[in-house]
Amino acid sequence: MRILFLAKRFYMHHDAPVDRYGRLYYLPYELSRVPGNSVLAISIAYREAEDLKQPEGQDLDWRSMTLSPTKPGSFFTLFRRLKAISQQF
Repeated sequence: MRILFLAKRFYMHHDAPVDRYGRLYYLPYELSRVPGNSVLAISIAYREAEDLKQPEGQDLDWRSMTLSPTKPGSFFTLFRRLKAISQQF
């Protein structure tokens, strides 16, 4: 089964995918450990952060994108990127 997991990147003052912290990290991680599952986890940062493309293993691919509230059109750019990635997945 292919699973697309969307979450926010910063959680309780931690960078969830980098610090491997909290349910926003461990939920897709545990889903990817189930035989037959392939998980693409995308975390959305609401403040400036580098985009992250971090393969976690054979069945978990973790990516991050930034949604900047100060840049006009940021939401639409993010939506187009998410749509393209989900169609490829």
